[in-house]
Amino acid sequence: MARDHKSTLKFSQAIAQIEKGMFAPVYFIDGEEDYLQIEFVNTLKRCLYKDNPEDANVERITAKPGRAADLANTALEYSLFGGGKLLIVSDAHKFNPDDKKILLKLFPQLPPGNHLVLFHRAKVDMRQKYFNYVTSKTTWISFLPLDQNSAKFWVKRQLQKYNLKIDPRALDLLVDFAGFSYSTISEEVDKLSLNFEPGSTISLEDVRNYGSRSAVFSVFELTEALGLKDREKALNRLNRLLESGESLPAILGRITGHFNYLIMIDSLKELKSNEMIASRIGRHPFFVQKCRQQLGKFRADELQTTMRYILEAEYQSRYEKMGEDNGKQFILENLVVKITDSQEY
Repeated sequence: MARDHKSTLKFSQAIAQIEKGMFAPVYFIDGEEDYLQIEFVNTLKRCLYKDNPEDANVERITAKPGRAADLANTALEYSLFGGGKLLIVSDAHKFNPDDKKILLKLFPQLPPGNHLVLFHRAKVDMRQKYFNYVTSKTTWISFLPLDQNSAKFWVKRQLQKYNLKIDPRALDLLVDFAGFSYSTISEEVDKLSLNFEPGSTISLEDVRNYGSRSAVFSVFELTEALGLKDREKALNRLNRLLESGESLPAILGRITGHFNYLIMIDSLKELKSNEMIASRIGRHPFFVQKCRQQLGKFRADELQTTMRYILEAEYQSRYEKMGEDNGKQFILENLVVKITDSQEY
């Protein structure tokens, strides 16, 4: 991705411009986040045609080899209905070299009021003339993976749909619970919004109360309980997840991810402040603080032993024949017991 290019916009920056009525003729979007593709197109349509939604003239074109000429012909036409055309190519990376030459000629000729969105879902090679030209002649947007700050932006954006606000401390907790997944955050905000009237502000206590009923939040509480070697709570949250239908690979994946973070934070213990460690690993200082508390429960060699337990559980789940439900529960409960069994440091 061309993330380091000075003209590249983040999703949040591009959306802010569009919502202020600042539209570009051509958007070249680099990244594979489906949720962001949908959000970007919906926002662009809403802002372009907000005065006359009935005049929306949107056309989606597939980038099969040889289709760039058809795209150019369509893009160069003025809309018969007024309001301009919005042309969307969701697989622009499939254009062949001859197609790309046609696109390069098209960009400066696009009639006023027409807009072209090219979604590119493959590697970008800035040594190629095509990408260098695209950088200078289009608005290039990179759909980057979420980090702590962009996850907060995404939460607040999703809440805006329901005319809801959120207390900063509640926002921190919600992001820590939901993780850096566009789809998970969107789904959790959708469910959370059902409990509030438009115009409400969600508090820290609201998030905590909601978390006690959410499978996603139960995963967070499970990993925290494992880190604190709280066997009773860990088994309780595990059973709640299993009852909600959460899959064994998903639960193991979150446990693995959490203990990877513990190992990373332990390796950075020469950095004294939570803020320094948080900036290094891309998480919030609050998360780092909790992890450092958990590290106090483990001897120097125990983290690697725990990772071995997790790998053994993964191997069992793949290769050892057991009853589907009982086997899954046995593997995970056995893992919880092993992790919480050793003496605290």
